[in-house]
Amino acid sequence: MKKLSRFIPVALTFAPVSAALAVTVQAPPAIATDLDDFFNLICTATNLLFTIIMILSVIILLYAAFLFLTGGGAEDKLSQARQYLTYAVIGIVVALLAKGLVLVVVNVVSGGSFTATTC
Repeated sequence: MKKLSRFIPVALTFAPVSAALAVTVQAPPAIATDLDDFFNLICTATNLLFTIIMILSVIILLYAAFLFLTGGGAEDKLSQARQYLTYAVIGIVVALLAKGLVLVVVNVVSGGSFTATTC
């Protein structure tokens, strides 16, 4: 049971990274000839940005954890670590909301007829 309790925080730390790396980014079409190509281009760009933001957020999260561990009780280090932790969580939330918002807007604009595999 003790080994399992050590594994859970590590698994939770890398869960956003695994979600970000699970996104498959396809090559965008050269020229958007119709509305579906344009929507696919938007979805591909947002998937790429989502992956970058998630990876950066996890790196910032790990840096905040490092500051917490090496702070040694110094209030300025702990407040800086809390600030970085807040930024990382906000980055993850904004990335998830932006990804969902793009899909909603594309479906509203297309009238629900857009069937993309990239979003």
